[in-house]
Amino acid sequence: MRSLTPIQNAAVLSAQTRWLGWIFSTEQANREQAEEAVRQTYRAGGVPEPEIFLWFDDLVEALLVREQLSSFRDFNSQLPPESLEHREEIQHRVREKLGLQTWDKVVQAVGPEHCRNRHETRQLRGVNFGVAVRRTDTLQAGLRIAVDDHPCDHEVIEHAAARVGRAGIDAYYELAHIVQRSAGPGIPGHYGISLVTSFYDDYRYEQLFRHDCLLNICGDQASAAYNALRRTVQHAGPWWAFRNGRSCATGHGRLGATAKAIFTATTDRRSLFGMEWNFSPGTGSGSRPKRFDLRSLSMLQRFARRAIPRCVRA
Repeated sequence: MRSLTPIQNAAVLSAQTRWLGWIFSTEQANREQAEEAVRQTYRAGGVPEPEIFLWFDDLVEALLVREQLSSFRDFNSQLPPESLEHREEIQHRVREKLGLQTWDKVVQAVGPEHCRNRHETRQLRGVNFGVAVRRTDTLQAGLRIAVDDHPCDHEVIEHAAARVGRAGIDAYYELAHIVQRSAGPGIPGHYGISLVTSFYDDYRYEQLFRHDCLLNICGDQASAAYNALRRTVQHAGPWWAFRNGRSCATGHGRLGATAKAIFTATTDRRSLFGMEWNFSPGTGSGSRPKRFDLRSLSMLQRFARRAIPRCVRA
């Protein structure tokens, strides 16, 4: 392990405090800065830049749209009536944003999500089984993900990165708890939208923090490829990257009959902490209370305020 100077050590601790502030931020997203950072991330991964950004008022809505863009939409018929109606309302809003007449056309326009693996069926001695095969045509193939990244040789940076990573995991589970209470009954047998991961599952906070310190404190230009991803953490909430799609729409919206569109779904709030909810959540039994119990949000805000100084002192 190599040592840092006292000034660099102080800079790492300052970066740690700054990152914890971003993770628990309640500020509005900076759309201009976030969109430019996402474009730079696509360029760093060697894939075409997004042309269309879908912004959502809150994380629950974004997660429901992601669910409906996936194959889980095929099970909508199994949803309770209110849950189905809620998803249809969200589909309608997205279709209006894009000027597309049907949800199938939205799915076709968006295309598949950027992911690290594709899943194939193989056979061995007459038995079929599924395997995950690394993709070579997605953003994750061009920009090394966290599981393939290596720790640096600066102990101070690695310790701080671990603390940032733990805080990110804590925030994830707290948000998952809120989402689960707020989304209402889901598809039977489906784990629910609260456990749906974002782009930061492949590019984890500890990895991005590490490269932030290596670039901006140690001057390691090899980490520059991750600087745009660091800026997405700074300026926006969780997001999802989608690949090229070609629309067959003939409507008058933003997509023409042969227009290419690359979509990025992004949340307008930096996190759910302190969020103003605009619909009543379900209880999991099919009924929906008239108002959301805001005490859990207050608890999370207290948790966030306590977590930052506690992690800095650790």
